[in-house]
Amino acid sequence: MARTSSLAMRMGAVWWAALLAPSSVAHCEVRETLISYRDWQVRSWETEGGEKWCIAEAKTDTQAFSIEVAETLIRVNFSDRAWSFGNGYADRLVLRVDQKVAWKFTHVQRVKDLMLLVLPDVRRGRKFIASIAKGSEVLLGGGKDKVEARYSIGGAGVAMAALADCEKLFLGKK
Repeated sequence: MARTSSLAMRMGAVWWAALLAPSSVAHCEVRETLISYRDWQVRSWETEGGEKWCIAEAKTDTQAFSIEVAETLIRVNFSDRAWSFGNGYADRLVLRVDQKVAWKFTHVQRVKDLMLLVLPDVRRGRKFIASIAKGSEVLLGGGKDKVEARYSIGGAGVAMAALADCEKLFLGKK
């Protein structure tokens, strides 16, 4: 618990410094890396239009998995260099965290080497994030639940705690 509050205090200082920067910087895209742990990075991000995001991303040489949280929605992205979805289409997706919890999503956008799903139901998104925090691997299934990819998410507990701190400090969520 002390580690989390210490992390929150350090991240708070970084955000306040970024927010108090000269006004010319306020019109640019601002990204701040809050924590790097194993394959994970947690960042705060603000566009020149004032849109704020907290992003947790696990990245390897060939794959990336990210959870992006804004004030009213959560986005989840998967990419893999081996994929080739062309110009894109919508499909369904089944995710399994450690082969236990199954999450079913419809209208997942597949474009080139990327899958994007938007979780406008923030409560369901919170449950998904809690599931990721306890996991070590995510399996992606598509048609007939055939496994399309495996993502190692070791260290997700630390990353999801930092993501929650980012939401509290940067997005002002309780």
